[in-house]
Amino acid sequence: MRDKTRLVLASGSPRRDSILNQLGLKHITIPSRIDERSIKAKNVRTHAKKLAMLKAGKVAPKFKDSIIIGADTLVAVNGKVFGKPKDRKDAIRMLCKLSGRTHQVITALCIIDTRSNKKIVKLVSTSVRFRKLDNQTIREYVRSGEPLDKAGAYAIQGKGAALVESINGDFYNVVGLPVPVLLEVLKRLHIRPRSR
Repeated sequence: MRDKTRLVLASGSPRRDSILNQLGLKHITIPSRIDERSIKAKNVRTHAKKLAMLKAGKVAPKFKDSIIIGADTLVAVNGKVFGKPKDRKDAIRMLCKLSGRTHQVITALCIIDTRSNKKIVKLVSTSVRFRKLDNQTIREYVRSGEPLDKAGAYAIQGKGAALVESINGDFYNVVGLPVPVLLEVLKRLHIRPRSR
């Protein structure tokens, strides 16, 4: 890692924090605490980019000589955004819509180098196809509580894996942080995972 450079994850997501730990990237986590529902955009990709830039941009002024990572993940079916469900009823509605269909999981990354004020924004999309789900399967999954704070109302790295038939693209993008793209950008900024 570049000398004295701090890596800051501008997110409260335990999943993103865990991925950085798995990669051996020493970092600190500072949740951006933005109101995601206040952001409006004409399409899913623009929406994700706006949120990622807002998250990174809110945290960046607090740190000198640091690399700030902001990310936002959205689920979309035919251009319609499925964010985090409002409640259990909303989670059931989302899962019924996703049942037996292919959807896109889109993650926007915004990485800011506060030393140079350089900002890099990337967008990654992964196709996920769900099995045909019956009502009992959906209701049991929602009762587990897992879907309630996840975009699209499921977690592919958890019990939600049982809902998925196939994926085309980066698995970690579906979890919330596209690893190959992240590492490529960090390499350009001379930040590398540490060997353990």
